[in-house]
Amino acid sequence: MAIEGAGGWRIESMRVTTDGDGHVVAVRAQVSGDVPPSREVLRAVQAALLAQHGHPGDGVDVEVEHLDGPDAPQAEVSPLVHEAARPARAVRFGGLSVHRSGDQARVAVDLLVDDEVVTGEAEGRATTAARPRLVAEAALAAAADIAGVDALLESVTWHVLGRHDVVVVVLRVEEAVGARLLCGSALVDDDEERAVALALLSAVDRRLSG
Repeated sequence: MAIEGAGGWRIESMRVTTDGDGHVVAVRAQVSGDVPPSREVLRAVQAALLAQHGHPGDGVDVEVEHLDGPDAPQAEVSPLVHEAARPARAVRFGGLSVHRSGDQARVAVDLLVDDEVVTGEAEGRATTAARPRLVAEAALAAAADIAGVDALLESVTWHVLGRHDVVVVVLRVEEAVGARLLCGSALVDDDEERAVALALLSAVDRRLSG
């Protein structure tokens, strides 16, 4: 896999180490090009871990090998990025609003991150049938910024399981080896739009779906 970074650097490969239970404990990333800022590498590694392993990157030791350094190909570990990855923050659904103008609607979804409100927006046709997808797209805009996931919304569908209504959201994440699908779901109670947002969060990271 290769992850392009801003400023002329890229992650050429990542070696992921897991413990006996399959939990990710360490990552060694090989970086080419200019030496990147530590925060940018950590965010890129976290996004890759979440997309490929469903792991948000908290508590993982990240080590970087600079392939273009003066001592290459011998590993050159930068002290700036040999540190634990940034922990994921607890995220909750905060609410949503809808603004209509003619046959168009703009949906804004608020996600609560500690004491901060992160808002995502989406625009589309102001119809009842289009509303669930607009809610999912707005929630994805906010959640992607928080979790560092670059994903496309594949579908929002409704299902009946026994006596319960369930909404299912499917996301597509493009990777070097092909597309990876992420799926999340939520029970539908008296607030269908909240259920759509929770299903979206579940697809991004099940730790964020509460």
